[in-house]
Amino acid sequence: MMFPLLTRLLLSQSPEPNTPDFLYFILVDRFDNGSIQNDWFVDTTDPQGFHGGDLQGITKHLDHIELLGADSIWLSPIFEMRTEPFHGHGAFHGYWTDDLAQIEESMGGETALWTLATELNDRDISLILDMVYNHTSFDAEMVSTHPDWFHPAKPIVNWDDPIELSTHQVHGLPDLNQANPEVYEYLLNSSLQWLELPSIIGFRIDAIRHLDNDFLRRINNDIPNAWLLGEDFQGNPIANIDRIEQTGLDALFDFPFYYALTNSLCDEQSLEEIASILSLDRHYPNKSTRVRFLDNHDVPRILSRCGEDRHKVLTAELILFAVQGTPMITYGTETWSTGTTEPDNRMDMNWAEVDPLHTQHIATLAAFRKKHRVLKEGTSQILHANNDQLIIEQQLGRQRSILAINRSNTPLDLPQRCAHSVEGFVFTDTIQTIQHLPTTLPPKNSALVVCNKRSSSASTVTVEILLEGTVDQVPILVGSLPVLGGWNPHKGLYSTWNGKQWNATIHLPHNTVSAFKVVYEIDNDFHWEDGGNRFLHSNTDKTFWIR
Repeated sequence: MMFPLLTRLLLSQSPEPNTPDFLYFILVDRFDNGSIQNDWFVDTTDPQGFHGGDLQGITKHLDHIELLGADSIWLSPIFEMRTEPFHGHGAFHGYWTDDLAQIEESMGGETALWTLATELNDRDISLILDMVYNHTSFDAEMVSTHPDWFHPAKPIVNWDDPIELSTHQVHGLPDLNQANPEVYEYLLNSSLQWLELPSIIGFRIDAIRHLDNDFLRRINNDIPNAWLLGEDFQGNPIANIDRIEQTGLDALFDFPFYYALTNSLCDEQSLEEIASILSLDRHYPNKSTRVRFLDNHDVPRILSRCGEDRHKVLTAELILFAVQGTPMITYGTETWSTGTTEPDNRMDMNWAEVDPLHTQHIATLAAFRKKHRVLKEGTSQILHANNDQLIIEQQLGRQRSILAINRSNTPLDLPQRCAHSVEGFVFTDTIQTIQHLPTTLPPKNSALVVCNKRSSSASTVTVEILLEGTVDQVPILVGSLPVLGGWNPHKGLYSTWNGKQWNATIHLPHNTVSAFKVVYEIDNDFHWEDGGNRFLHSNTDKTFWIR
């Protein structure tokens, strides 16, 4: 170990962490085998076995990553790890760690990490390491040498109990007690030592749902210049906002955005679902607190999720790079990788199948985003949203961007809100550069335009909601916005009875789309209405009837 106390002192003098603009995720064992000298238990015929990917293999392909336009790489865990399967599941993913202070030798060891980190530093590409603070592997040495470092071996029974979530075992993995001072020092010092390497700017923190907020807040404070990214699968955007405020983490993976994007595009559900999520951007503490993605190693690959419809994937990529947050692309996207469940969604990078046109598509979007700050920092407004059409505007100073999606069979009228300096493109399956904002967008087309603004609009809208029902069934409006409880019926908007019907008044930001449902409180119990979400448009719905 290096000099943690000295390191901590030096780091504390740095006020703000570096923030990635475009993150590229690599499952190390599946990327490329750069050195056969460390292939001690490689079996490429076993889909659950190790396939030999290592840090040398990543160094080998930095030109490709740089071509994509990524300015940061997130690696799956590279620390000493269990290498044997467990109950039919392979260990190649690295999340069964043995020691966070040591680099796994079969992946190249610390020497290979230093080489990679130095090469990345020369290219101005940063590195994010994956830290597993919650648990260790089943047979980590510390389980026997430091049994007091772990919570009692109990499974999670009640997944709604925050105490069980943070103190009981996930899938039988030994659960570290972060409140133990020795455990905390081990986790902190293991993290600090890796920040001494060039290009390493922070950590992705695995399974924060199972970590106490006090621990997350403390470790965030003790390594203040490290960029800390948390993983939580929950789909409630309000819960995400609260978690960031409670822990001080720099960013969370935006699973609500992922669910909305894939539901809307892959399942061809209403584009209003995307609009509803983006309407909440204004409530996050800053523009970069969400890492937005199309897939990762825990969910289906985007091409499989979209029924192998490549146009849907290209449209998803356009949206990903056109809105706030940090876009993330998973290795293999540029090869049209497929797979729905483990291990098929974690297959080897097929370098012979890299699609130069798809690579260029991603690179074009990344370069356009890098050039125009409004795409990553602008305040978003929903100008139009329905089942098959979507127009999103973002503003930053005098600059504005317009993202338009038209999957309908009719032209989409575009707002003429640009004065001059128009740059952008329209695409179906290929990008076509334009220097003006068209008046209409043809069917089955998308567009992204950046320009200087021409006009502005009002800030708030009052909407009256009228509900038919009986006096003994109290309707509550529960939805995606904070005023609608963030999908928590206990915090929803209660209606009032006027003798004939129920009504509620809601004040919404202009150009906002909110997904919501009616929940009826009957005998102190909540009953959700059947069917899909309703969508409230603040720019068109001045009175909203629910019958």
